[in-house]
Amino acid sequence: MNAYELLRWVLLVEALVVLPAVVLMFGHGLWMTAYERRAVPLLERGRAVLADLAVSPRVSPADREALRRLPRRLQIRLFTELASSVGGSHRTHLTALAREIGLVQAAERLCADRRWWKRLRGVRLLTALGGGEAVVPALFRDPHPAVRAEAVEWAGDHPE
Repeated sequence: MNAYELLRWVLLVEALVVLPAVVLMFGHGLWMTAYERRAVPLLERGRAVLADLAVSPRVSPADREALRRLPRRLQIRLFTELASSVGGSHRTHLTALAREIGLVQAAERLCADRRWWKRLRGVRLLTALGGGEAVVPALFRDPHPAVRAEAVEWAGDHPE
């Protein structure tokens, strides 16, 4: 085997490795674009419902059901977008609405998951929304330091 044949084999192997990676990256980009395109109208409707929450703490049953029917990922996105910018009674109403549609309960279930990154996602969501008094204190003794750190962050809003 001479140097040119070796070079040809090396280039072939590299092409076989790089080509699928490039196809996967572009495929993922196309999938994310299509996902975002489908999510935009749902997010706009959800943002309108949560914006009305700032004016009146009451949410109509139809709006509550529309929020409940959103995919969990979009619910999390909507509530965490707003939770960081409100406080006081508005945050209390936001947490109550999140509890009504089952988002707080889903975060509490995540806190009990065996995988640390899911526990971390759950406690981060509870830090943003509020709630979790029954499950987060147990995470102070979590084996993973990121989960413990986020539990301490949560405790900053819950001095009791």
